[in-house]
Amino acid sequence: MKHEDNIIHLERASVCMGDDMTAPNAKDIRFHSDMMLSDFLQLISDSIPIRFNGQHTIWAIENDKHPIALLETNEAGQYTDELLINDIFLNDLEKKNLFCRYFYSYKSRLCSALSRYRDGKWEDLYPECRTLSDKVKAYYGL
Repeated sequence: MKHEDNIIHLERASVCMGDDMTAPNAKDIRFHSDMMLSDFLQLISDSIPIRFNGQHTIWAIENDKHPIALLETNEAGQYTDELLINDIFLNDLEKKNLFCRYFYSYKSRLCSALSRYRDGKWEDLYPECRTLSDKVKAYYGL
């Protein structure tokens, strides 16, 4: 296998206007040919702003616009990750491009992807879902 085949292009959504100043927020990450997706999640978490003071955040990791994992940090700053597909070797990903989409809940306010403004107030688009993780999964139709 050629060395250049062991690179994944990672891009992420902007999290604030100041973050837009350095856009695009992209980088290439080298990986070993025997690395599993579950192991790669730690490299991703080191490459994105994962923790925000007092904010519940989820980064959905997409491959070809399909969610493959969630990186979640609760309000206390505790981090977890969840695979949404079977664990695979990174080399088995058909496309070596990943996009990190940002979701959050802060002081009971959901991000705009999970809510809408109607009749002068914000409304939850997925009230049947109890957790932020479940709301993100519903956003993707999972």
